[in-house]
Amino acid sequence: MEKKEKKTIYILIAVLVVFVIAGGILLKGKTKESAVTVEGNTATTDQAGNAILGAEALRTISLIDSLKINDTLLSRTDFLGLVDISVSPQTEKIGRANPFAPI
Repeated sequence: MEKKEKKTIYILIAVLVVFVIAGGILLKGKTKESAVTVEGNTATTDQAGNAILGAEALRTISLIDSLKINDTLLSRTDFLGLVDISVSPQTEKIGRANPFAPI
């Protein structure tokens, strides 16, 4: 390679590194918004202020209960016209009498 080509490659690598570092710094401060929102309040402590065991499970169950599934896809003619093309596997002898014996 010529000196000019090496210099160009080094400059491109340096610019790429600068963009990666700058992107990391700029995106680090941003918070991601949740794609799913749950209405209502799930308590994590009781009246005495003690943590409720399974609070995370309660939040997850609340999230699952609040999901709504749109089933219009299942009644479309495109979906109903799909054909099952799966193939059943053939039964074969499984394993060996002594798996540690040489082949």
